[in-house]
Amino acid sequence: MKEFPVSNRLILVIDNEIDSRRYITDILRDEGYDVRDAEDAATALRAIRENPPGLIILDLALTDTEPDRLIRTITNKHPDVDIILSTRQRQAPKQALNPDVSDYIEKPIDPTELLTKIRSLDLRYEFYTRFQFIGKNEKLIAAMESVIQVAPTQIQVLITGESGTGKEVIAQALHAYSDRSDGPFIAVNSSAIAEGVLESELFGHEKGAFTDAKKRREGYFEQAGGGTIFLDELGEMPLATQVKLLRVLEQQEFMRVGGSAPIKIDVRIVAATNKDLHQAIREGT
Repeated sequence: MKEFPVSNRLILVIDNEIDSRRYITDILRDEGYDVRDAEDAATALRAIRENPPGLIILDLALTDTEPDRLIRTITNKHPDVDIILSTRQRQAPKQALNPDVSDYIEKPIDPTELLTKIRSLDLRYEFYTRFQFIGKNEKLIAAMESVIQVAPTQIQVLITGESGTGKEVIAQALHAYSDRSDGPFIAVNSSAIAEGVLESELFGHEKGAFTDAKKRREGYFEQAGGGTIFLDELGEMPLATQVKLLRVLEQQEFMRVGGSAPIKIDVRIVAATNKDLHQAIREGT
């Protein structure tokens, strides 16, 4: 999977146990993170006012405030901050159910576990920032985690959803987090191309293949070589073209219109539709 640099977000460690606080800050500074620490809620709130952090590690054993109240105070002013709770409980604390809490970790803290949790949140933050997603909606987080899991594989992907729900953004993210990110990303709206020229646009054509074919032309699949092609509105594609697309999916090869020899390609296909394809298959449409 692609490696991403350490986030430049400020991390604030809030813990009234001095040894625990130093232990956590040392771990993070050794990894290159910008870290501040606070021994109580009052110091923490002052630090947040002066320099808002992007991530907070909050110990539940603070003695000068109720953790729920502190979480509420922080997130009311900084709703996008990530909060990891630290606890000596041997079960998930009730505060972990708070939608404003990103995760929790048990004490004594294992450095590898802590860094894994922080890097996961860093990746989510980088994803949200790059693709301009807002909020902590559970469905959005699930979609993001699926993208990050699937992106580094060679799996071909079908994205379903209503129009305007960000399917192309998801396709761009799949490309950006893959090993193909240095290659081209070609987006094709299947419904916007006339049926008579769609195959020529997708697969290219040879000189003389039809009346206006005065020279050979590479199609979108060749242009996307080494990268990703995004086929939007797949459900609007003519069935005859879908059959030819199946050959590309199965064999990674196609023929230009008017051509006689198959052309091998190295391209990842990401498709999207707002149709219920299972229903369309049942209806033969």
